[in-house]
Amino acid sequence: MTKSQDSFFCTARTLRTTTPRQQTIAPPTEATTYRTNNRDQLKIAAAHTVAEERKRLARDIHDLSGQHIVSALFRLAALEARVRDEVALAYCSDLREILKRLSLELEKVTSEPKSDSVHMRDVVASVSDLIAEWEDRIGTAARFLENTGGDLCVGGAEAEAVFRLVQEALTNVAKHAVTASLVTVRLEHERNCLVVSVEDDGVGLGRWPGSFDKNRRGHSGVAGMRDRVARLGGTLTVESRAVRGTRLVATIPTGPSRAPLHDGELV
Repeated sequence: MTKSQDSFFCTARTLRTTTPRQQTIAPPTEATTYRTNNRDQLKIAAAHTVAEERKRLARDIHDLSGQHIVSALFRLAALEARVRDEVALAYCSDLREILKRLSLELEKVTSEPKSDSVHMRDVVASVSDLIAEWEDRIGTAARFLENTGGDLCVGGAEAEAVFRLVQEALTNVAKHAVTASLVTVRLEHERNCLVVSVEDDGVGLGRWPGSFDKNRRGHSGVAGMRDRVARLGGTLTVESRAVRGTRLVATIPTGPSRAPLHDGELV
């Protein structure tokens, strides 16, 4: 046998002994099992900590807000007893309803468990009611354009994010876009993403806080929206245009494309 033939057969024997079918997977070692168990225990502990913190915040919000809301209602009742002007009394009545609604909303936020899945028609209905109520209360015209398909279901976190984004955006319009005469809210489902946009036609005084600098302090509304969207793997932009008002656009993944923010977990 020549030297080249001997080399060939040695190589062939080596390949046969390392073929994938003959390779065995080593059983998990004690160290690997320990790391896995430890990681699971850390996740459980973290979830417990978050749950306890939510309970604490719920108690604090209930106690503090409840005290101030009740105090405001008593003061309002005293004011109503002294006022004779019909217009002023109508405003007092509206204020009373707002305070009662605030109390109910706070109770709902702090105590109601989040649903794992929400039908999109329920999201659309909630957003539509929110916009109609805002339009009636603020007096600025608003229109809602929706294109989310038929039987789409989204996660509870995504559904809540859509509602809160629209809610906060409308609040910003009322506070800062004082010259706006029309607000347009759009909700669409595109490529496994929910796209929410809120646009007003206010000019001059219509600049929202934090429109250009996302790192500015003191504007928790826009910062809170951006953080809420980021935790779901999405993006949010706010564009302030000198002659065309302000436009907010948020994109929230709803499908497998949602990017994890932590090791192996979707937050």
